[in-house]
Amino acid sequence: MTATIFVVGFVSGMALSIPILPINLKTLNIVGSNTGSTANLADAVRAIATTGIKPVIDRTFGFEQTVDAYRFLESAAHFGKVAIDLDA
Repeated sequence: MTATIFVVGFVSGMALSIPILPINLKTLNIVGSNTGSTANLADAVRAIATTGIKPVIDRTFGFEQTVDAYRFLESAAHFGKVAIDLDA
C-alpha cells in the first residue's frame, strides 16, 4: 500500500529529523504544499466576499461518518465538495 503525506505549513519550524527506513518500507510519498502567503489568503477571502462565490457542496457528513465520506469521495459520485461537519 502506498500513502501520501501532505506537509502544509511550518508551525514547529523547517528542520525535520525522521528515520528514512519506515518511509521506504511503507512506500510513503511526502509532498510539500505551498498554499500561498497570508496576503494571498486575505485577497482570496476579499474576492470571495465581494463576488458572493459559494462553493458547491454535494454532501456533508458528520465527524463520526468520516470513513463514509472518504468512501463517497473514492466512488467519484460527487459533484462539488464533500464536507465533514465537526459539530454534527
